[in-house]
Amino acid sequence: MVSGFEVFKAVTPFLIAYVVVVVWHTQKRKEVLANEAKNLILGLNNFKTLANQLHSYLMLVDGVFNHKECIVKTEELRKTATGLRSDLILFSELMGREDEYKKFITILDDFFIKLYSLSVLESWEDRFEDNDNYNLVVNFSNEAQPFKKKIISYALYGFHK
Repeated sequence: MVSGFEVFKAVTPFLIAYVVVVVWHTQKRKEVLANEAKNLILGLNNFKTLANQLHSYLMLVDGVFNHKECIVKTEELRKTATGLRSDLILFSELMGREDEYKKFITILDDFFIKLYSLSVLESWEDRFEDNDNYNLVVNFSNEAQPFKKKIISYALYGFHK
């Protein structure tokens, strides 16, 4: 007859293997999401840098402002915004929090549209007739900050699901 201790000895390696697989899967998922979050932070920082450059360029007076160069800068920002938008959608789907990130995607879209709208205007007076246009990048940064903080917490393995 087989004793309880013998059964325990026989089952123990399988139990340990099961626990290791479960823990490894959980850790691997966190690692993948943290890497996606880090990439998203880099993309967001790059977008903000390009937006700052475009906004600064838009502030140039008419004699210095070159519309063709502005179009090139705007196109570069558009490509970056499109990639960032896709990354945000993917990240929100991976996290299972699509609704939470819809607002951030809307903020991103609105900001790009506003900068794009300014870039098609020829005169400095037209671009900055509205004083709110001076603070576009600062306002975007302030609106994006709560989302960026959440993404940073994911990059640091701080998952709160």
